Amino acid sequence: MVAERNPLPLGLALGASALLYAWWLRRRRQRRADPFGFDEPVERGHLHTAKHELPLVMYGEAAKEALHMWVADMELPCCEEIRRAIARRAAENTFGYTLQPKSIWQSVGRWLVEQQGANIAVLGAMADRAPVLLGCQKRHPGGDSLQKPQHLLQEKEYDLENPQHLLDFFIDANIRLVRLQYLKQLACQGGPALAASAGLVNFMSVSHCWESKQHPDCFGSQARELQRLEVWGATWLFIDFVCLPQYRRTEEEQMYFDRAMNAMHVLYAHVAVTRVIHLEDLIHQSEKASPPAFIDIYYEEGKETGKFGPQPFSKLQLNDTPYNQRGWCVAECQWMSTREVLQGIAPMTPERFRQRVELGRDKLPGGWPLTFTHRADEEIVMHLQEKVFERTARVRKEMRAMGLQEEEQLNLAEALPHFLQLSQVKLSSCQISEKAGVALGASLKSVKQPTRLNFFKCAIDDQAAAALARGLVERQGAEQIRVRLSMCNISEEAAAVFKAVEGVEGWSYQPPPEHFAFSASVVTSAANIIRAMTKPGDQIALMVPLYAPLQNLVTACDRTLVRYHLQQNKSGQYDMDVKGSFTALLDAKNIKSLILCNPHNPIGRAWRRSELLALAQACAKRGILVMSDEVWADWCFESFVPFQPVAQEVGCKCITLGAPAKTWSVAGLHASYVIVADDDLRKQYLDYTEPSFLTFGSVFATEAMLVAYDLGGTWFKAAKAYIKANLVFLEHFLLAHVPGVRLVPHQATYLAWLDCSGLGFDSGKDLNNFILHEARLVLSPGSEFDAEKSWHFQRMNLACSRCLLEEAMSRLSAAVARRGQGR
Repeated sequence: MVAERNPLPLGLALGASALLYAWWLRRRRQRRADPFGFDEPVERGHLHTAKHELPLVMYGEAAKEALHMWVADMELPCCEEIRRAIARRAAENTFGYTLQPKSIWQSVGRWLVEQQGANIAVLGAMADRAPVLLGCQKRHPGGDSLQKPQHLLQEKEYDLENPQHLLDFFIDANIRLVRLQYLKQLACQGGPALAASAGLVNFMSVSHCWESKQHPDCFGSQARELQRLEVWGATWLFIDFVCLPQYRRTEEEQMYFDRAMNAMHVLYAHVAVTRVIHLEDLIHQSEKASPPAFIDIYYEEGKETGKFGPQPFSKLQLNDTPYNQRGWCVAECQWMSTREVLQGIAPMTPERFRQRVELGRDKLPGGWPLTFTHRADEEIVMHLQEKVFERTARVRKEMRAMGLQEEEQLNLAEALPHFLQLSQVKLSSCQISEKAGVALGASLKSVKQPTRLNFFKCAIDDQAAAALARGLVERQGAEQIRVRLSMCNISEEAAAVFKAVEGVEGWSYQPPPEHFAFSASVVTSAANIIRAMTKPGDQIALMVPLYAPLQNLVTACDRTLVRYHLQQNKSGQYDMDVKGSFTALLDAKNIKSLILCNPHNPIGRAWRRSELLALAQACAKRGILVMSDEVWADWCFESFVPFQPVAQEVGCKCITLGAPAKTWSVAGLHASYVIVADDDLRKQYLDYTEPSFLTFGSVFATEAMLVAYDLGGTWFKAAKAYIKANLVFLEHFLLAHVPGVRLVPHQATYLAWLDCSGLGFDSGKDLNNFILHEARLVLSPGSEFDAEKSWHFQRMNLACSRCLLEEAMSRLSAAVARRGQGR
């Protein structure tokens, strides 16, 4: 007799396989949406970290319920290339003494030139500002009706600098954004396809051609392009044929559609738009030869009725007009050209734009032969182009342009004098001809504001360099434009022309390997320099509020600590009054060395070149050695100016301190370096450190540095964009929900310096107790950085997953609300 087969084990096996497959599929979707795992909170409580275990010692039970956001290391997964390198080395099973090969310092030198010399740490997929609209007040569309005159639409004004106004526009025009991850995973139905607009992290607009009158993407090529996009976090797209109501529209839909068309420029020019995606190419003729037999489109059965369904592909009216001859596509490009980051296109003055459109209409040379669906649209496009140009020209302070051809460089030269607040122009990957150089040089003569002009990976013709230099010299105004050259293809003669004007900013040269020496940390380096180059009792100056260990090491080395209090201006930003109170301090004391924090922790200040130059001159005059702690240099969200090139101009003695610790969150590996260009200073430093093996690195520190500076750039760029978005979220949340706490103007680091004076506490002790026990947060008290004048501040670490930051803000706002109710 044959026994019956029990179906239970088979069913369990199939069920387990299905669950495993579902788990794998979910992880795969998450990995695509968040390739570096930044959105996933990191569990570090069991890893013996100072950040999570010291609070338990200091605060006891209260710390167990608190979020620990104090120590300056990152709560994000480390760069995978670094983890792999350490794992490979650990598998070798031997861990003897290790030397740092010359290739490490060559890689560090290249990194300094590429990242810190050109200030382009966040180019590519992400702009410096990522939109975070959480916390903005929602409102429903009003009943105001918009009419459409013959040639111009009545307008509602939207501020292109205000994230709330972008949200208002979405609601006013009933724009429903589509989730990119949904498009990529349509078959998986991984969540809602459309969103109203609240809670955006990453918003992009798509500029594209309609392939036919009835269907924008009848061959599917644009969908395939969107699937190739690599993005982080939640990403929402504006695509006109998905997000706007299409023909036929009801009366209400037409009202919303008119509102959207009335202010379409907002979707391409607003600063909160992370990126504009160009889909310029039409389908290739070879692919048109084999279209599908049927395609789903809207079609009319009669004058008043229609429906959506399959129709023969042959019924489509294909449109072969190129992207750059379609009126609205060109308009979108012009709106994009007013943004801070320009890719292949420069802003055009309204006069030039109108001239080219009108010449094209009449089919004259130099014209732009544009086609429009409706004749009246031509005047609307010209009007909106003028409106957007004039608005942004009044407020834009920085402009970065990549890959501009000669014609676009000429457009940029003509437009520059109209940008009244412009303080920086950065050109990268441009070949600047003599003609473009002459135009840019002439333009620089009439630029109103003092401006930095940065060139990165540009090829500059000798005649172009001479023309640019003439413009710099003959420029109207007292303050000279500063020039920065980084990794440019330029002759020695052309470089000499620029240097003769007034010098070049940044790491304009790559520090050679012999200028480097290994050290365990920046604090270790500072202590070694103090012991090697000063005597017990000597006075060491520093600027407070400042990272406490740098203050503590001075007294630990038996030197005299002299504190200079930085001063806040009306905006809350800290300034160093070099020619005033700081010089008076130097004259009153006998300072031997100065610890400069550049950028400055905890205040998030990136020092300007003029400030650093004045500081270098004051120190050179008095023979003061400057230790420039530049461990946060890569975390500048605005311009970074390294101190050493500035110091060399005026003969100031300087040693630069740097590390990968903050850039890639590897502080626990104890990897750092010093750069000492002066031969005598370097010998003095090495004579002290080498006999004690202080220049030897650990096995794993060496492996990490070998790969970080060569392979870690992609991870760092993504991490910087993610944390920048956290910073913007924090600023908007505090403004909307915690008005008693203010973020000090922030230019660098992932540490927020929070002014809590608006909460009304009388002492630092009371404030600290409130933060720990009521808000249930472990932050760094301001008294640690400056006990005398900063007790009402708190420092918060923003290098964490967004959900952790949101929870911290929720706790803080709830605690503040409870305090307000109890008073």
